[in-house]
Amino acid sequence: MKNKNQNNSKKSLTGSRKGFAGIRKGLVDTRKSLVDTHETLVDAKMRLVGNNESLVDNNQRLVGSHQTLVDSHQALVEHHQMHGKGKNERIMILPIILVARIEQDYIPGPDGDFDEWQKNYVTHLSSHWPPMEEPAPGPGPAAAPPSDLLYQFLGIPEERYTELVDEQKVWTKDFARGGKETDRRSSEAKAKQKTRKEYEALLRSVTGEYIHKNRKASDEIKRALKLTVPDTEPTPIHGTDAPVVGLTNAGGSVIAFRCRRDEDQTRASMLKGYLLEVRSWALNTTDPVPNDPDVPGYKEDLSSKARFKLTQGMAMLGKTFYCYVRWRSKTNPAFDSPWTNRLQIVIA
Repeated sequence: MKNKNQNNSKKSLTGSRKGFAGIRKGLVDTRKSLVDTHETLVDAKMRLVGNNESLVDNNQRLVGSHQTLVDSHQALVEHHQMHGKGKNERIMILPIILVARIEQDYIPGPDGDFDEWQKNYVTHLSSHWPPMEEPAPGPGPAAAPPSDLLYQFLGIPEERYTELVDEQKVWTKDFARGGKETDRRSSEAKAKQKTRKEYEALLRSVTGEYIHKNRKASDEIKRALKLTVPDTEPTPIHGTDAPVVGLTNAGGSVIAFRCRRDEDQTRASMLKGYLLEVRSWALNTTDPVPNDPDVPGYKEDLSSKARFKLTQGMAMLGKTFYCYVRWRSKTNPAFDSPWTNRLQIVIA
């Protein structure tokens, strides 16, 4: 009887141990599940932080644009107040309406797309520009000397290009470790996101400083680098017609210009994305007439306004003022318009 009770106690103890082992295993599984959930929450939080930073940057750009409009509007009001002709002149102040349009960013959002984009960007910067042509088979003329690399052609300093290459190496390493959704630790994901933020800032800085405002950076180059060509950039059709220009004497040797697009019959107007370029001469009646805008001795002036004045100097009174005018593109010389016919007026 005693032995039977002992056997029952042993069985009960063994069952309790198995029960505790099952509970322990359940706790371990629960802990693993909690760790996975924590890492998922950390990744989600980091993505939200990145999205929030992007929204803050967009908001700051919109605020800057709005402030520029406000400043321009205030300057216009002050101009009317200073130059009003009558005491009772009424000034109409129009409300400023800010229309925000978020354009597609030239840098992709997803890490995988960004990785492909940056590889293309850096690879093209290190390629020859203009691209080198393959030599024809057989004997022929000596090969042309190698062209500049694209970053040299665009004027990007050697140290800035080296900085890009070094940062690309760091990104490649961190993206390989922390870029995949599975089998990654939160520390690797954090390192990857920190590296991307720094690398993207460097890419935007180089692009803004040496490409977007660089007249040598043609549409062909921007397409090769996969940069968005702004919608406001003039197309070749904009430069097909020369401006319509009128000259009048304003007195004191001052010549007044009134320029317009051909389609604006009743008002002075500018072409968006262009300046007005003037080449002029002040000559005696015995001097040869400049029959071409490239005749040496001309004076060159640029204007961002459709109405402007050029002063010749009192010593020029009585001489003949000759000039040629054209639309000059702010971004690409290939878009410059033809010159006007020769214009002339006696300086008075």
